[in-house]
Amino acid sequence: MRGPARQAGLSYFGWLVAIGFAAVIVVVGLRLMPIYLEYFTVKTTLENVAAEAGVSKKSKRYVWDRLQKRFDINDVTGVTMENLTIEVDNSGGATFRISYEKRSKLIGNLDVVAVFDTQVKAN
Repeated sequence: MRGPARQAGLSYFGWLVAIGFAAVIVVVGLRLMPIYLEYFTVKTTLENVAAEAGVSKKSKRYVWDRLQKRFDINDVTGVTMENLTIEVDNSGGATFRISYEKRSKLIGNLDVVAVFDTQVKAN
């Protein structure tokens, strides 16, 4: 006499749940990836501008123009001049800070909001 057969693997319903879960992760990843790629571009651009010689003594308009040229090349659209702040310390150095938020559609009427705040000390 044989005993009950063992079940091996997932059932049809189990596969549907696993595929649905994977699909949700893929959709969320595809919606968040451009937002984070833009943030890394903003951060790298800010670091590069802050590394330029004498930029800590320049005006906010000058720094923004340097940033904006690079943002235009890299298609950064979520940052404006109002998001840039420059804090000058007693030693003559400056800290550049960009704070902004980016909103993107997720699924249907759901949005995802990412808030970014990065700062770099200039020479």
